Amino acid sequence: RRALDNDELHLAYQPQFDTKTGALCGVEALVRWTTASGENIPPSTFIPIAEEIGVIGELGRWVMRTACRQLVNWRKEGLHNLRLAVNVSVQQFYGTVDLAEQLRAILVDKGLSADRLEIEVTESLFMRNIEDMRAKLQRVRDLGIRISLDDFGTGFSSLSYLRTLPFDVIKLDRSFVSDIDHGDEGRTLAITIINMARNLGKTCIAEGVENEGQLAVLRDAGCDLVQGFLLGRPMTAEDISRIATASVA
Repeated sequence: RRALDNDELHLAYQPQFDTKTGALCGVEALVRWTTASGENIPPSTFIPIAEEIGVIGELGRWVMRTACRQLVNWRKEGLHNLRLAVNVSVQQFYGTVDLAEQLRAILVDKGLSADRLEIEVTESLFMRNIEDMRAKLQRVRDLGIRISLDDFGTGFSSLSYLRTLPFDVIKLDRSFVSDIDHGDEGRTLAITIINMARNLGKTCIAEGVENEGQLAVLRDAGCDLVQGFLLGRPMTAEDISRIATASVA
């Protein structure tokens, strides 16, 4: 609560690149907390606490508004093709205000096209009532916002979710990407997921790309987009502007 009140939060943006062209085509917005004393609190620590004490909805709205405001600024700089991905928690879907209406209001306020925005959700979102969540997701998708299933393959029911829920994007979990370098079995599993995404007509993004060997396998397998420390760590908005300008040049 203090971090929200005292403007101790900020966003970092991890770039996402097209494997075919190498062009920067999107960013994932990631919230960071630096205290007044200069201490950096990792998201793995403060996000669960925000959920526990009931401020994750307020935090999520702050992240969405701040990220969308930055997307407007990038558009003013001529970066019209960037897509913005923002993580959304289960509490935001079950808050007192309808998430789809929140998102619609933000898009209207910022003057943004819905197809420039993507929300990322994890499998934990569907543990309560899958039919109810399907309806909530569909309302978001009806706005024109893309929906991404994050950490794909780490849960137990991901395949059934792909069949029944309105996802546009599958994010290949970093555990599969790291296994690409650990023998044929790991490589085959990652390639199988990429092929499945393509056959289902969904975009596939691989996260956690850390070396050239992983990138080469993903590119050859037809993975659409990649992100990871090899290509760019989470960075400031100004750094995104710089590399976007460089990639166009």
